[in-house]
Amino acid sequence: TVILEMRRANYKSLRLKELREIVDVANHFVKESETICKKRFYGLRGTLNNQTKIFLEAFHTRSLNQLVACLEGEQWAQADVPREFQDLVDREFKKRIQSSRRDGVESKSARVIFFAQNGTQT
Repeated sequence: TVILEMRRANYKSLRLKELREIVDVANHFVKESETICKKRFYGLRGTLNNQTKIFLEAFHTRSLNQLVACLEGEQWAQADVPREFQDLVDREFKKRIQSSRRDGVESKSARVIFFAQNGTQT
């Protein structure tokens, strides 16, 4: 456990595949050790889980920052869309909203405001 805690900072900089390999080997080691000792190593399992959580939080933050930087660098411009394409999208969203309400699911993605071409809300 002490060795894993000492390497905590190193886990943050690993790639996902590298972490997966380490976690798989460590879990195999823990399982084999528990079988041999006929005892559960809760502390070691907890430390491995915490290290994995730290990595995933850092990985998520890095990925989110990359996404934000990418989106902020994009040049967005309003474009006219043929009416039949807009109608198609509107119908699909309305179906999904009705389906989620029918199923008792109200999610953020289901709350959509539709605007007609003249800018009025529908």
